[in-house]
Amino acid sequence: MAITPFDPIEMNVIGSFAPIFPNLPPLARYNTPITPRDNLLAALRGELPHWMPRNKDHVTVIARVSPDNYARGLVFDSPTMFGGEDMFGVSWKYIQGAGGAMVEPGNPILANANDWKEIIKFPKIAMWDWEKDAEEKKALRDGGRVVAPLVVNGLFERLVSFMDFENALLALIDDEQKEAVHLLLSRLTDMYIEMIDKFKTMYDADMLTLHDDWGSQRAPLFSPQTCSEMLAPHIMRIAAACHERDMFFELHSCGVCEPFVPIMIEAGVDYWYPQNCNNVDKLLELYGGKMLFGVEPDEAISPNVTQEDAKMAAKRLVEKYGKGYEEKPVVAIIPPGPDCYLEAVYEESRKLFGS
Repeated sequence: MAITPFDPIEMNVIGSFAPIFPNLPPLARYNTPITPRDNLLAALRGELPHWMPRNKDHVTVIARVSPDNYARGLVFDSPTMFGGEDMFGVSWKYIQGAGGAMVEPGNPILANANDWKEIIKFPKIAMWDWEKDAEEKKALRDGGRVVAPLVVNGLFERLVSFMDFENALLALIDDEQKEAVHLLLSRLTDMYIEMIDKFKTMYDADMLTLHDDWGSQRAPLFSPQTCSEMLAPHIMRIAAACHERDMFFELHSCGVCEPFVPIMIEAGVDYWYPQNCNNVDKLLELYGGKMLFGVEPDEAISPNVTQEDAKMAAKRLVEKYGKGYEEKPVVAIIPPGPDCYLEAVYEESRKLFGS
């Protein structure tokens, strides 16, 4: 794809993108030479984009049709429905101060993984009203941004919701439960692939985002060996299902997950945004070009940031990660606040990539 030189008219606002949630303002749409969707897809394919993609260039689709999204408190236009039962009947409690939900510990529905077939009742995904939900999301699917439906409870998180945290960790390493865990995760993967089919056919999705936290603030939650043995085979199937449907696969995994990156790459993960408790620069040196990494500004961007400070922060980011971009591609993570930092990342990287 030929990269045209930057023209200041690209900064003109020519419309807007629909927000993810009705209570949020629309996002400005600029006079870009190609759409943010095509630009991000180019980066995901390993091509040089017109500008450094930003996380706001893809739109997270949170399907109201899935009970998980109500249980986890993600359907923001229905605050009275935060918490409650997920698609498996597991009850979640929304914690207002934390801005999220969790299963109340101490009473897991599954005490031993060997009993899952008698206890876990899988939802009938095909019976959900996907047509209605897709119609409600129509404004998000205007072709301008990468459409990325979210599956909020991934493999490990789902196991934790069934068993509680300690029991789930034990089941991953207990020789008497491992086979049962694999069978359960395989059945979950079948269900997620069924959902991927719906996301592709009903939402015309470009990418799947699977939410599955594998780390704490200080260390991984389990060893790379356990990840490779117990989780990677199923992640590989999910990634392959996405790729077979012309979709990319983003793994959203918080915490210290550096040791898992080679496993992610081998499993087919296309994009991961590491929190700053990981050594992102080291990861780029070791694995740049094998997966797309999200990168943050070098210092916190205040919600009241000035135009000048935003421009300087964007310049530093683009100088650091823009040169040699094709060998070490990244996505710029845009913090909450005014659009000046988002605009500055665009302008600075357009000038670099179009030079």
